[in-house]
Amino acid sequence: MRCAIVHYHELALKGRNRDFFEQRLVRNLRLALKDLKIRRIESLQGRIRVTIPDEVTPDLVTERLRRTCGVSNFLLTESVPLDLTAPDLTTIKQVAERQLSEQTFNSFRVTAKRADKRLPLTSMDVEREVGGYLHEATGKAVKLKQPDLTLYRDALAEHGIEPIDLVCVNLYPFDEVAWRKDTREEEAVEMIDVGGPTLL
Repeated sequence: MRCAIVHYHELALKGRNRDFFEQRLVRNLRLALKDLKIRRIESLQGRIRVTIPDEVTPDLVTERLRRTCGVSNFLLTESVPLDLTAPDLTTIKQVAERQLSEQTFNSFRVTAKRADKRLPLTSMDVEREVGGYLHEATGKAVKLKQPDLTLYRDALAEHGIEPIDLVCVNLYPFDEVAWRKDTREEEAVEMIDVGGPTLL
């Protein structure tokens, strides 16, 4: 299943108001993606997952997420099932191998995060197993410092997340100005605000 995992910074610092701010960001995402017929947007552990239908191109989603108020960065990914009680990384390894076949590189590394601590494997266990498999399958070198390519693996709830691309966005234009067709770049820049709750 193709999806985007959306990250945010300041929202996580809002304490008891965190749910409110997360829901506002989800609302902003729904508005930004409405005409693309993207219906499934859900909060996960410190992230938001946007499920991307097959008929929607990643470029369209990237453009919209870049301009959505409150988004810090996001990954275009593939989500695969992962049983937390008896984890089998076979599907994750196969998807990673397929994704690597579309890339040109001489060295790589695997970086894993275990957001769901119910997963009995540590992040390092996942990195070793997936990295070892990919090394044997591709013949490419594993290089922990300055690799040509880094593959990110997150264990979120009941899904392993397989990245396709990483886009960082640090500007927060107000939607109503940035989406107008007649808005000049200078006007959009004037509407940027990176302060606290005014992001949403």
